[in-house]
Amino acid sequence: MDKDLYGIFVKIIEGKSPTNICMFDRADYYFCIGDDAFYIAKEILKTVTILKHILVEDVPQQYITLNKNTFERVVRELLLVHLYRIEVYRCSSTRSQDWELSAKASPGYTREFENILTNCEELQEQSRILAFKITEEAGNICKLNVSMVCCDLFYHTFQICDILDNDNLANFKRILTQLRPKECLTVDSSVTLNQMRKNILAQIAIPVTTLKKSDFNSSNVLNDLDMLVKFKKGSHGFCGSLPEMKVSDSTLQCFAGLIKYFGLVNDDCFLKQFQIQYFTPEKHLRVEWSTFESLNLFRFGGEKSADNLYGILNHCQTAVGQRLLHEYLKMPLLDKNKIDERLDIVDLFVQNGEIRNILQQELLCRFPDLHRLCRKFVIKRAGLPEVYKVYSAVNCASDMLKLLDKMNTSVIKDNFTEPLLITLDDFQKLTEMVSMTLDLDCIARTGEYRVKPEFSQFLQDLNNCMQNIDQKMTSYLTKAMKMYGFEQGKSLKLEYSAQWGHVFRVSRKDEKIIRNQKAVELLDMQKGSVRFTDEILKNMNSEMMKAKDSYEEFQKRIVDELVATVATYMDPMKSLAQVVGHLDVMVSFAVASVNAPVQYVRPKILQPGSGILNLTQARHPCLEMQPDVSFIANDLKLAKGETELIILTGPNMGGKSTYLRQTAMIIIMAQMGCFVPCQEATISILDAVYTRIGASDNQYKGLSTFMTEMVEVSEILELPSENSLIVIDELGRGTSTFDGLGIAWAVAETIATKVRAFCLFASHFYEMTMMASELSTVKNYQALATFADNNLVLLYKIKPGICDRSYGINVAEMVGFPDIVLKEAWKEARRLEAHRHGGTTDEDGNDQQ
Repeated sequence: MDKDLYGIFVKIIEGKSPTNICMFDRADYYFCIGDDAFYIAKEILKTVTILKHILVEDVPQQYITLNKNTFERVVRELLLVHLYRIEVYRCSSTRSQDWELSAKASPGYTREFENILTNCEELQEQSRILAFKITEEAGNICKLNVSMVCCDLFYHTFQICDILDNDNLANFKRILTQLRPKECLTVDSSVTLNQMRKNILAQIAIPVTTLKKSDFNSSNVLNDLDMLVKFKKGSHGFCGSLPEMKVSDSTLQCFAGLIKYFGLVNDDCFLKQFQIQYFTPEKHLRVEWSTFESLNLFRFGGEKSADNLYGILNHCQTAVGQRLLHEYLKMPLLDKNKIDERLDIVDLFVQNGEIRNILQQELLCRFPDLHRLCRKFVIKRAGLPEVYKVYSAVNCASDMLKLLDKMNTSVIKDNFTEPLLITLDDFQKLTEMVSMTLDLDCIARTGEYRVKPEFSQFLQDLNNCMQNIDQKMTSYLTKAMKMYGFEQGKSLKLEYSAQWGHVFRVSRKDEKIIRNQKAVELLDMQKGSVRFTDEILKNMNSEMMKAKDSYEEFQKRIVDELVATVATYMDPMKSLAQVVGHLDVMVSFAVASVNAPVQYVRPKILQPGSGILNLTQARHPCLEMQPDVSFIANDLKLAKGETELIILTGPNMGGKSTYLRQTAMIIIMAQMGCFVPCQEATISILDAVYTRIGASDNQYKGLSTFMTEMVEVSEILELPSENSLIVIDELGRGTSTFDGLGIAWAVAETIATKVRAFCLFASHFYEMTMMASELSTVKNYQALATFADNNLVLLYKIKPGICDRSYGINVAEMVGFPDIVLKEAWKEARRLEAHRHGGTTDEDGNDQQ
């Protein structure tokens, strides 16, 4: 790189955001300079030795070059992991100083990179951006109106929501957790609102882009939506008539911001593709983002699948099922009838192992990703392979229907057989047309996609020509064996390669036979074989490729018409994907239930407000799957008016946190409609699960562990109802002992007397156990431990009672602390204990009278 070019790049990136990475396309490779280059080298490529340097005004400046493969890796990690934005610049003329922006991408928008990356399907699935606007109600900062529109370019949906919120924006954070957009758009508000918004988005690591107010101008938004929305038959055909569009002007402004940001109306692929839906968070169990993290509901930081609930439950065989399971886990249900309906389905598949195994191992695994196929048809990148996949999906669904008919129950009919019948009926004409047009025998035999030769005389003649050439090649194979001295019918093979066409293949051990043959032209050498050709085979292959090219050229018009016809079946394809995805998730729940070390059971679900939570021999769904773990199950019994809050004491590593986590996870599993890891379970439907477990200094940018703890607990005191579950682990440990105890006591007392939600409260403050003597709904439980040969033995059993001593030093001894440290710890512990009770100790820490 020369100095002048470096100077041009510096001017281009001047004033950019640190989270915006600029790259420069040099056709064969890409440049990054300055801080961008250092960030990529250190944070993504994990080495700064690849940085290059150039002297500019006697000051060394750094840059990096990326080949195509490295560039794609860097782009994926920047967008998916680091949540950065990317701009790619390209020289627009022969003059090296004429550089212009050729493509840009953000975590939620990768459309312009589809022509740059060879495989961007993973990025396409992340194309979800939420635009929002926050306004004060009559100047009251404690009452806020939040208008939101979430645009998903993968599913082609707009989800809208208008809510009232408080100054903590708790409801807004709940919706962000459920929808989980990859990026947010908004406009400038007051300084106070901007800071509140910034804090919320930082908590759950969603990047935000602040647009100009002109980008949120809604004056023409209804006309734009009329171009984008696919209206149902018989509708008026304009968005103003839709019931979903009876929204505030702030919501219309959010629509305008999204349409402008994506440039939707300027892309023909998006016209008449979208649906507008109203999002109602009140229909789902409230689970905060901190709860997702503390319970390990999803995979964070590359954990193994058995370390998170999604991985335990995910036995889905289809991509649509895996995505749907993700949504079910984010949004458990509140409707008892819907929960029971899912449980009925899972129960049938648990009981009927034969049908369950056929569905999972033979049918669902054949079902293609119809959502991705739909997208290919939308962006006009579909061909015969995609047409055949749609045809295969319909046939596979037909086989599922025949199998499900054998179950003959109303819940299976309502959820699967009847929807499949209706959808498959929509595909009848399409399947007939595909079977008449596609050469299905050729696809099954060779994997080549083509139109049937019988479709025209010209194609028939070309097919006959190719068959004749194929016969000549087969005959020549026999002749070549003799000519080169190979054993008849064994050593030499004729095969088709996408790179070279028809070639000979021989094993590496027989390569010496052709090594010095002048007529042989070696093509490549692999680990176990060698491919080669000769002049005669090359000539026949040339004739074959010429005939294939002619065949391809002639069938192009037919293929285009077929693809265009299949593209009109987008709605039935989406309906079929939804039905099969739901079936896949239900079968997956059943498989997870029967594959557990101890089979899951069906929970008995009670109406909200019933005030009962009984779990017999409950287990942690992830920990029991760990190798070499013999999990100790425990009971839990909560009832309104009897036991509403449990103070749980006991040694470190004694199972307290596991007990808390497994309870919350079982509630979420049950309200998803899944069986649970218990011997027996009776659960009143809860409206929310709140947790405060573990230290998370980095969860809020700029907040300490203790401050994070206080922020979360303040929400726990404000948001729950009597029908919520609260799980708190070791509150107050981040400050002094007396301050921590005071906070813990006050919080527990407020929950027990005012909030009245079910609560599990683990603590190392022995004094907390005295609350049970003051409040009848508070009960003490302990994690049991004992001693064997002066060694601490953790029993992992939770029983009623009080743990009357601390085992912290014993646990330190278990993990191998040095003896000198342990001795000093015992001495200091005795001294402090004596001081606490008004006594003294000698030099060795022994009590003095």
